[in-house]
Parts: sequence; C-alpha cells; structure tokens
Amino acid sequence: MRMDFSVLNRKIDRNSPVPLYHQLKQLLMEEISSGELKPDTLLPPEMEICRMLNFSRPTVRQALNAMVLEGYLVRKKGKGTFVSRPKLEANFIQKLESFHQEMSHLGMTPSTEVLRLEIVPGIPGYNERLNLNDNEDLVLLERLCRGDGEPLVYQESYLPASRFAGLVQEDLSAHSLYRTLHERFGTDVVHIHRQIEAVNASHTVANLLKIARSQAICLVENVAYDQLGVPVEYNLSRYRGDRNKFTMDMHVEDIPIEP
Repeated sequence: MRMDFSVLNRKIDRNSPVPLYHQLKQLLMEEISSGELKPDTLLPPEMEICRMLNFSRPTVRQALNAMVLEGYLVRKKGKGTFVSRPKLEANFIQKLESFHQEMSHLGMTPSTEVLRLEIVPGIPGYNERLNLNDNEDLVLLERLCRGDGEPLVYQESYLPASRFAGLVQEDLSAHSLYRTLHERFGTDVVHIHRQIEAVNASHTVANLLKIARSQAICLVENVAYDQLGVPVEYNLSRYRGDRNKFTMDMHVEDIPIEP
C-alpha cells in the first residue's frame, strides 16, 4: 500500500513563513498520529512526491530525512521508504517484570523460543559476575522472545550449574525462568543490577532479530540476586533498537539548595 501525496497538496500554505519541508513533515506526522498513515505504508519515490506537490527534490528530501532521523520513517534498501512501526514502550528499567508480562501490558501476544538449554563450561568474565570460580560450570539458557510473532529480544542467561542444574529438565518456553526458580528451587529474585548500552548487532543477532547487520540494538546487562543477596543469574538481553524504547520516572526526594 502506498500513500497518495496529492491529498496533502491543498493543506500546504505556500505563502506561510513556515518552510515547505517543515510543513510537509508536520502534515505527515499528523497523518501518522491520526492513524490515517499506517505502519508499513510505502511512500512514493521522491521524484513522484515532488511531482504531486510541485516541490523541489531538496525540499522533499529534507522532510523525509528529518522523519527518518526521528524514527517516523524507515528506509529499506531496494524497497523504498516506509512508515515505521511504533516503538514498544518498556518500563522494565524501573520494575521487575517478565517479558510475557511486558507484552501482555502492551496488548501483544508473547511467545518464547528456547534456542539452547544446557550445561556449559565456565566463562571467566561471566563466572566473576556470579561470584564463581572460573572452572565452575554454568547453565546456559538462550531464548528468542517475540511479540505477536515478531522477534523483539534475544536473551542469554547464565546460572550456577552447581545450584540450578535441574533447569535443563524444565520447559522454559512455556514457563517463566524466575517463577521456575521460585517453585522448583525456592529461590526468589529480589534485586537486579541493570546496565544499558547501545551497540551494533552482530551477524548472528541480526539474523535472529531479523534486522540489518550492524543495526543499532540496546544491550541490557543484568545481574540478578536472590533473597540472601547472592547472584543467581547473569543475563544479556539484546533489544531491537527500531522496535523498543525505554521509559522511567524520576522522583526528586531532596532538592539541593544552591549556596
């Protein structure tokens, strides 16, 4: 489906001091906000838009480039320029919530595919975060999480095998990891140290998330602690940058007074 830009022509005020590219950008944003211009809609080529609006090509390109930078449009090589899908607003930064809970709150159907669940040799840097010796085995849980069938998050979880070896017998595609730790092992995750970094997707991650290689993703590094303050999970979650945004509320308890 493509948009007919001629319907916008009568809304352009050529006598206005507002630049034409900015008027075009605002009109397109209004169409997107109202739902008239739906996600995945293909825009006509630049020259066709120029013809329909009687605009110069630099004017059209400036409007479209600005919307791409702001995330309203996305360019797909060899296919054209499309309206972006709205980003999923995740509040997991400020509260402990499973992926299934996140998706349910957003009105999406969650699903989890377990790619690997096995005991692996210790990994020095990861073992260190779990307060383990380098030679201690780990349980590796590798998952691909989807919302409405679309891959959104790729996760790797590492847990001490000496404590949780029985996890490899569990169906963690249908059951939450933390609920399983609670019900099977009597372990409650009560605190998570979380770090977020913007990185480029590797070839493997890009293939799993169905994005372009080196596309920006959000790498979320977690260390989860039990009720005794012992680290029980080291987790690396890679969120698609084009489909996720993260929101947090900040509360100022003590406002410093300048001397």
